[in-house]
Amino acid sequence: MGSTRSQDSGACTAGLDNIAFITAASSNILTGPGKCFTGNYTKSDLSALATVVDVTFPSEALLNPYAIIPNPFYNDRGAGVVRRQKNLHGTDGGDTGQSISLFPWLQPERKVDVILAIDAQTYAPSNITNGSAIYTTFTSAQAKGLSKMPLIPTPQEYKAQNLSSRAQFFGCHSKDKTTIVYLPNDLSSQISNQQYFFTPDEIEYLFSGGKDLVTQKDYLEWPRCLACGIMHKGSQSLLKSCDKCVEKYGWKRR
Repeated sequence: MGSTRSQDSGACTAGLDNIAFITAASSNILTGPGKCFTGNYTKSDLSALATVVDVTFPSEALLNPYAIIPNPFYNDRGAGVVRRQKNLHGTDGGDTGQSISLFPWLQPERKVDVILAIDAQTYAPSNITNGSAIYTTFTSAQAKGLSKMPLIPTPQEYKAQNLSSRAQFFGCHSKDKTTIVYLPNDLSSQISNQQYFFTPDEIEYLFSGGKDLVTQKDYLEWPRCLACGIMHKGSQSLLKSCDKCVEKYGWKRR
């Protein structure tokens, strides 16, 4: 980020790989959903989080709600309309309805076979994922011609088939698609993803939920099934036991 193709000396723009900067930019909800600001604004123009920031850091002025990144494609004839912007304005990708960053890995030039995707999105009333984030990415990928994106169930199918109850392997039955090992949040709670302060018990509950998500609630067969999902399309010598894993986790439209 920040470096341009004209910088052929081997030098790169530094500092933009700072983990604090990346975390803050990718979780920036100061603007609120559906809003786009290009100038300097006060907290009254922004989301409720701006009030929290103002109270916590009263000496800091809220001038611009975005992470300002020098545009590496500025005036690059090979780029699209993005070349017109001197700076890029980074914010929470969830503002587009796509809270899982899949687009970079769906580019055909990357030749990515498998993506592990964690969907921690929550929806009322139970705060369980309903699959709408990855489905929005699917429809957007379709519109942009990203053919490696596998078929994804609609939120209605997702709910009807109770797909949040376990991991899903999307695309594992299609050789020309990227396999997405999808790990959905199924932590039912009344903890809002819009609150900014948590009690110790709430923090412990959330961490336990994260552990359950990545271990599939300590399911002993999950490590083997995960390996099967990753290698399913690339190996002809998988054990027969992988068939059960693919049958359990491999999603097909009914």
